[in-house]
Amino acid sequence: MNELPIHDIITQPAISWWPPSIGWWVLAALLITLIFVTVRFIFVRHRNNQWKRVALAKFETLKSQESQTVQLNQDIQILLKQVISYVEKDSSIKSRHGAEWENCLSSHIPLLDQAALDALGDGNYRASPNRIDEQALEDIERWLRKIKC
Repeated sequence: MNELPIHDIITQPAISWWPPSIGWWVLAALLITLIFVTVRFIFVRHRNNQWKRVALAKFETLKSQESQTVQLNQDIQILLKQVISYVEKDSSIKSRHGAEWENCLSSHIPLLDQAALDALGDGNYRASPNRIDEQALEDIERWLRKIKC
């Protein structure tokens, strides 16, 4: 009997990891899109809140200064007019004064008491102007931190 030569068993080559299947391509595309959207959202939010950071820094500077009562009240009043006119997109707010300005302030910062409204309104023109108390300064700072444009 003639013996046939036996050949070695030929195995299939191992499955390559590259190129990945379509599911991995879709997952990679979704992941890249998600990263891009998240970074863009953070960047836009940071840029859009720049006015708030500037206003808070200026407010902290005003609070820490030992200036005259009239000057402090005027500086805070100017800052609040700038912020409210930016938020409302209405430049006519900057020209308001007296009762009209006090009404605008009370509608935007309802936590302010009447003494603070008087000091920020036309209180600087009185014989003895009132200084804004610490509670009102804290209320203004809290409002500046939470306001959205």
